[in-house]
Amino acid sequence: MLDFVRAEIRERGPFALTQFELALSGKSGAGAYQTAMKWLGVNAGQDAVNEVIAKAVLQARKPAAGECPAGSDGQPEDWNIPAGTTGLAELVARGGDRFLGPILTTNFDPLISLAIRESGGRANRRVLSADGSLGGGAEDEPGVCSVVHLHGFWRDSDTLHTQAQLTNPRPRLKASLQRLLVAQRRTLIVGAYGGWDDVFTQALVELMNDEQAQLDVIWCFHESDPDHVEQRYGELLHAMSSAIVLNRFRPFGGIDCHSIFTEIFSTLQGMSSPAVVSSSVSSPLAGWQHIDSTYLNSLPALSPHEVVRYFDGAVPTWRHAVSAAIPRRQVVAEVTENLAKGEKDDTARSMHIIRAAGGEGKSTALLQVAADIARAGGWSVLWRPSPKEGISPEQVANLDHSRRWLLVADDADNIVGGLADSAYHLSRSGRAGVHFLLSTRDADWRNARGPQKPWEEWFPHYFFDIILRGISPEDAKAVVSAWEQFGSDGLRELSAISDTAQRVADLISAIGDAKDKLAEQQRQHRPQDGSFFGGLLAVRFGQNGLQAHVRDFLLRLLNMPIQQGKSFSLFDALLYVAACHGTGIPGIDERVLADLVGVPREWVQRQVVRPLGEEAAAVDSAGQVLTRHSQVAAAILVEAEHTFGIDLAEVWAQLVLQVVLARRDIRFVHRFSEIIHAGPRLQRVLPQQLSDDRRKAIAIAAAKASISAEPERLIYVIDLGRTYRRAEMIGQAVAIFRDNLNDIKSKVDFESTIRGYWYEWGVCEGL
Repeated sequence: MLDFVRAEIRERGPFALTQFELALSGKSGAGAYQTAMKWLGVNAGQDAVNEVIAKAVLQARKPAAGECPAGSDGQPEDWNIPAGTTGLAELVARGGDRFLGPILTTNFDPLISLAIRESGGRANRRVLSADGSLGGGAEDEPGVCSVVHLHGFWRDSDTLHTQAQLTNPRPRLKASLQRLLVAQRRTLIVGAYGGWDDVFTQALVELMNDEQAQLDVIWCFHESDPDHVEQRYGELLHAMSSAIVLNRFRPFGGIDCHSIFTEIFSTLQGMSSPAVVSSSVSSPLAGWQHIDSTYLNSLPALSPHEVVRYFDGAVPTWRHAVSAAIPRRQVVAEVTENLAKGEKDDTARSMHIIRAAGGEGKSTALLQVAADIARAGGWSVLWRPSPKEGISPEQVANLDHSRRWLLVADDADNIVGGLADSAYHLSRSGRAGVHFLLSTRDADWRNARGPQKPWEEWFPHYFFDIILRGISPEDAKAVVSAWEQFGSDGLRELSAISDTAQRVADLISAIGDAKDKLAEQQRQHRPQDGSFFGGLLAVRFGQNGLQAHVRDFLLRLLNMPIQQGKSFSLFDALLYVAACHGTGIPGIDERVLADLVGVPREWVQRQVVRPLGEEAAAVDSAGQVLTRHSQVAAAILVEAEHTFGIDLAEVWAQLVLQVVLARRDIRFVHRFSEIIHAGPRLQRVLPQQLSDDRRKAIAIAAAKASISAEPERLIYVIDLGRTYRRAEMIGQAVAIFRDNLNDIKSKVDFESTIRGYWYEWGVCEGL
């Protein structure tokens, strides 16, 4: 939201941005949000605040939906409606008399009303931006759920944000809230709400202090650790202490509002199931998903087109894991067999880690093992659907002792600490029946110090560290046989060979060559490409075929806008990703990518990364977005310049500028430095298919962009001089150092970089 405020200020008066940033200094979370809105309201007026909210809400519209009709929310299918909102809508639309509503929300968007319509229900809307009542019984209509927006609405209404606005006396609203909760004897369920100091919380606190009020409140906290809940919501809980004692205020932790309403709905009798049903059992770990045969058997089968796209590198999903068209490699049977041993040993707990470079097939193997275990029965499988979800020993300790648990996580490198704490406590307590199935990029696991943990001590006899690299003849035959089922589309270049054995031999040879390149990358500490995917590219496409393949999907991405009303497409996003990966930088931070293509950072996964993954164009690892292989990245850069007329110098200049800007509010990331200081090395690492003159121009543009972004730093002057020298433009290099001589002592990094300045200048003068 802060980025939308900044954009509004830039449009109205960019000179005021400095004052705005000063006002935000030292603030975060809700404090930063309220400060930003107050500043905007005071300096630009309430209309500016409403405009920011409208722009933010419209980000939830699907790219292909077009502009939202004036004075309307459009149709439900025009919006990306979250699963939690859909689950809530199904409850009120199809849950009978038990879930009458009304629904009280402090959100400004129309998604709840739209979701109710989409679920076959009816909703009316009441918007309160000033004092007003919720409406009485005479206004209620049977079968219609009232959705009350307590803080205003995204269109045709003012919106409330600041402390002064939220706490302004609203006696009519407070009275009607109290009437609803007491006189009508409703159970109030509060979810995804932090208990702000507003009219709703004030009314609730007053009622809780009345021991005669027959109130029933269920408050859902996402956090499962009582200490964390107390730390974050202590003031609220203290205000409700008397009601907690009387059991009138019932707090529950570990509630995932993305899934809880669907889970409640699935337990109701007589309700028809959706096309893809949720698991029959809810997950005891907040943010994790329970996977069972009910869920897996409901998944729609892959189309032939989707299978071929997976062969070309699309990111695997549970649909791929259960598909007979996707080959199962030996590692799947190996891990499943090891888990079966643990199943027979009632004292066992185990950990299986599948490590590999990107593009070796570890994620597919992970999902296939988990799917087989879930379908076999006897296990409770929990899946971490997002790399942002963590794990704690308290959560693991609270798992039902009577069940056998398998906790499954991809990108496990970002939860090494939580895994280690959980393993330690399991070992100390002697707890059995908890097993971990993990996959991770090998380099990321080592960077997270995963190998330094004493896993073997915590999982005696049942710790399996599996390195996936290369391919066996049996696996190669299974892969080629799967390709053959789809004819020339599946085989691509291999269709020119009629003999299956020769196809298998060519694949093994190509993966062996790629494996040698991987070993060389490791020796040079360079970003590592998977040997399996490298071999796949070689036999399915070849270099000319790869360029044609890249050209085809770039044309497709060019016509896929990221969001309505913006000029950016998935093509633009992939170009920034390839600019990094194609020059040896292991990906681009997803937050920087979001800023580059005008997407809120919290939505970049949904609007950019996942669609690119579905198109076999990019993957995400530890918050970094990469192409599927550095060869693919290089081909993208070549096609961008040669076929699409893109000036990569402009791409790199914008990339450098955005990284410099991002450093102001993102904790410094080492890879930021690789981008900001890329100029001197770009000429050497850019694809050789680009002419020498173009590579020089791109490198110089990147180096100049650093100076433009932060002219107060001397190090960027050195970078530009070195870039000119390596481009054999010695006159320009010398001029850079001579022209800046009188200004060097004013640079903020003078003391730390002046020796480099003298050295590089001396080299240039010598030449």
